[in-house]
Amino acid sequence: MEYRFGLITGDGVPLEDSSVLHKRPFVWNVQSFESDAKYFDPGEDLATAMNTALALGEPLLITGEPGAGKTQAAYFLAYRLSVPLIHFQVKSESTARDLLYHFDSVLYFHDASSDKSGRRLDKGTTWNIGDLGKQ
Repeated sequence: MEYRFGLITGDGVPLEDSSVLHKRPFVWNVQSFESDAKYFDPGEDLATAMNTALALGEPLLITGEPGAGKTQAAYFLAYRLSVPLIHFQVKSESTARDLLYHFDSVLYFHDASSDKSGRRLDKGTTWNIGDLGKQ
């Protein structure tokens, strides 16, 4: 069976044979951002933006909806330049300090309140090294 487009129609009729989904041309190479970087096509506009940022030595801010390819674009650029990539997932509460280290004050307070020996606590166990600190 050959893969056909137009699988979704507005007539409300279910797909007769769902095995056709396994014949999609891109299924075989979806593995990880790193291994799929060589398949990414940045398009002319994004390639121009990447080359401009590289030529100027300035960062490139890529914005877009979830799933638009921002992370894959970064992996593609690292692949093409043969440089390692540090993947840091930014969340709404992320700060620049999180890239270097994070002090877990709740864990420290818990350790301090549960240890009745009177000895001084080692704060080193409550520091977590961030992604940039691991390099």
